Amino acid sequence: MGKGIIVILAFGAIVLMTYSCRVLYHINRLKPTAPGLTIQEAWDYWWYNKDQLSETNQRIVDLVQRKFDPSAIEKIREELYEIEEVSNKAAEPLIPLRKAIMDAVDTSFINEAILNLDEKVKKKIQNTLGDQFSDDMLVWGYLTGNIMSGILRWYSWQKYGDASEDDWYTCYIEVSKENANNTAQMLKEHAANEGAQFHAILYKPWKQAMEQLREKLLKVPIQTPVPKSTNEE
Repeated sequence: MGKGIIVILAFGAIVLMTYSCRVLYHINRLKPTAPGLTIQEAWDYWWYNKDQLSETNQRIVDLVQRKFDPSAIEKIREELYEIEEVSNKAAEPLIPLRKAIMDAVDTSFINEAILNLDEKVKKKIQNTLGDQFSDDMLVWGYLTGNIMSGILRWYSWQKYGDASEDDWYTCYIEVSKENANNTAQMLKEHAANEGAQFHAILYKPWKQAMEQLREKLLKVPIQTPVPKSTNEE
C-alpha cells in the first residue's frame, strides 16, 4: 500500500459507537453492466470523464490532480492495480474489494475529521505522534481515501453489480463517519493530556467490535438493504 495510506490506516476501524447493521434478506439483484471491466478502465473513466461524475467526485479528482505530482498519483494507481490482482485471484472476488473500500472510507473520514480540528489541537497531536499527522499527510490520506473508495465502489458496481441504495456500503460509511468524528472529538477533549492518551484513543477503543462489523458486512449478498440500527445484535 502507499506510504501515506499505510500510516493513516492504523486509524481505520477502531471506534465503534452503539450501532450495528441489521441485514434484511430482501434481494433485488441487477446484472453487472461491465463484467469485463478492468481497474485501468475504471481509472480512465474517472480521470478523463469527470463530467460524468457527481459534483463531489469531480471536486475530489480535481484536487488530486492539482495537489499531487505524477509520481504520487501513480502510487495510487499502482495500489489499485494490486487490489485488482488480489481480487481476481480470490475465490470470492468481492471480499478483497469490499475490504479495500472499507479501508479507504476509514482513511478519508478520519483524516478529514482531524484536519477539521483547531490548529492548537492538531499541533499537539503532531508534536506527540509525529510528522505522519502533519497537514500534508492528512490531506494525502483524505484525498487518496476518497479517490480510492470512489473508484473501487464504481468498479465493483459496474463489474459485479455490488451497489444499491442502503446496501453494506451505505451502512458502513455512516458508521465510519461517526466513528471518525467521535475519535476527533475525543482527541480534542484530551489535547491537554500526555501522548499516551492520544494512543489510547486512536488505537484501542472498540477495535474488536468494529472488526466484527466489517466481517459481517463482507458477507452481505450484493444489493441487500442493510439499515443502521441502534440495537446491538
